[in-house]
Amino acid sequence: MLKAQREMLEEQANVRQDIGALHGMYRRQHEDFGRFRGNYAIDATRRNEGDIALLFSKSSAHGFNRISMRDFSQADINDFLSENYDAIDALGLRERAWNTFLKGDIIARVTEVMGNTPGFYLAVEASYTADIEDLRRAVDHAKMLRCAGDLAAYAVVAGVRKNSSVEGPLYDDVEEFIGAQDEDSALWFPLDLKDVQPDDPF
Repeated sequence: MLKAQREMLEEQANVRQDIGALHGMYRRQHEDFGRFRGNYAIDATRRNEGDIALLFSKSSAHGFNRISMRDFSQADINDFLSENYDAIDALGLRERAWNTFLKGDIIARVTEVMGNTPGFYLAVEASYTADIEDLRRAVDHAKMLRCAGDLAAYAVVAGVRKNSSVEGPLYDDVEEFIGAQDEDSALWFPLDLKDVQPDDPF
């Protein structure tokens, strides 16, 4: 009888251990899947960055169609932070903004080709499901870009969907977004689901 009870307890312990291992494996797979989806969203956003830039260049605030767009290199970012250190520091942003700016999904300058119309900066953050942290990063980066003092800077959040935490501060219309002049908001750029899927290997 005691032997049977011990065997039963050992079997239950083994089952619990197996269940725990399965939970751990599922959690790791879920985390990996989330990272993959995030990377696909960033890639899709970079493929669409010209379209994002055109939304702003064609707006009533700028009014030009032919754009030249230059993404900031790491050297550009480092130089920008050094040259505008005091102005950025005076903003009183979250300390982590200094680090997230170094690895922003898209930080770019857009100008008119062969024209004199003032251009603008873009600070774009991308996720499969956009949340409040994506918004905060984009907003922080746009505020930092404005410290250069020469051009407007716009925050953009791109994704397949957005959660409820960012419904209010995200604008769907570029004219409404620019007109609101709300430095704590961003433009929402929806990604097509098919653009964030892995390529078919066959």
